[in-house]
Amino acid sequence: MKDGGGDPTQSSDGLLQRSSLTDVIFLVVVIGVIVAAILFRGTHRTERATPAKTGAAAATVPEGRPGGIPFAIPGARDDVKRDLRNLVTAQEWVFADSIHYVDDVSLLTRERGLILTSGATIRIVWADGVGWAATAESGRLGGGSCVIRLGTMPDSVRPRTKIQHREGEEAMPRCDGDP
Repeated sequence: MKDGGGDPTQSSDGLLQRSSLTDVIFLVVVIGVIVAAILFRGTHRTERATPAKTGAAAATVPEGRPGGIPFAIPGARDDVKRDLRNLVTAQEWVFADSIHYVDDVSLLTRERGLILTSGATIRIVWADGVGWAATAESGRLGGGSCVIRLGTMPDSVRPRTKIQHREGEEAMPRCDGDP
């Protein structure tokens, strides 16, 4: 049938055969369904409020969002915690040289080479010769915050997170939405 007429599924001149075209369309549809499933997974969940596990002023935190905090960007807490752990290291370098802690993050970035990459606003809220405490806030945390403390300090100056009013263990960052 090389005369140009006849059954188009039997073409041998390099054009797609009807069955091959059907296979390609089927493959494109399957790939589209897979991509859509990946992009939209988890959007069908309903949100339930559960009480926070600690603190006298226990807040309710919706489930189904990263870290349980509405509008928190995935990975933001980990980035902020990394910055707070780096702050611990910088403060220890200062303490080793001068036997005191500083109360200004800009001194640590300028003089100790502290690099903060999370974009959070980190403030040292209390510091003296035996301890210090800091808070971190970022829009990426969905309205939540993180805290860290090191050394001896009065309970009244220990920082607590904004939403769940949590306090971390010594030298361990603690954020709203942490398990």
